[in-house]
Amino acid sequence: MFKYLSFSHFFSKVQETHWYREFLTPVLDEISFGASVLDIGTGSGKLLGLLRKLKEVHATGIDTNQNMLDEAMLKVGSLGVALQKVEPGEKFPFKKNSFEYISLCNVLFNLSSEDALFLISEALRVKTKEGKLIVLTPTGKENSQRSKKGSRPFETISFVIWFQATRKRAIQWSTSKLLIDFCKQNNLSYKSRIVFNGFAKLEIIE
Repeated sequence: MFKYLSFSHFFSKVQETHWYREFLTPVLDEISFGASVLDIGTGSGKLLGLLRKLKEVHATGIDTNQNMLDEAMLKVGSLGVALQKVEPGEKFPFKKNSFEYISLCNVLFNLSSEDALFLISEALRVKTKEGKLIVLTPTGKENSQRSKKGSRPFETISFVIWFQATRKRAIQWSTSKLLIDFCKQNNLSYKSRIVFNGFAKLEIIE
């Protein structure tokens, strides 16, 4: 039945699953109540929707995909989330020190090193001095057959599809030292931990 769904609509449905909410939880926990947040590669806006409801943040999302932004507008536009399309390789349309938190969820591992470092540099440019850059990426290292008692079929199927689709690049990212080396070269604080039952890695730059 999934062949009739566009990618943007399918991914929008994936973001509404219980497991995807669990995937995002470590990011939610890092962000303070009422803070200003920029979500890069926001997709259908799930993270920002949760942050608006749970922590009343000032939320801005950007993406290069207009179809995903259209999905986001339907889902979180009424919550006061600002959404904007950006072009690949362009500087973000924001001034320096505009946001206390910058999030990159399920994004960097899909990019070349050059493109990933460009996004990191732009994120740090618009981040406040005391703010945090939060990166959440799948690890690709665990068995996709996770036990989910009582789950509806789409929950299980969507998780397996996500795991298999991201696994190769996720493993490459989780074993790389791109962010560690970048932080050393730029005298930035870096820390990381494994989250989501081993399926994801949270990296924080300050």
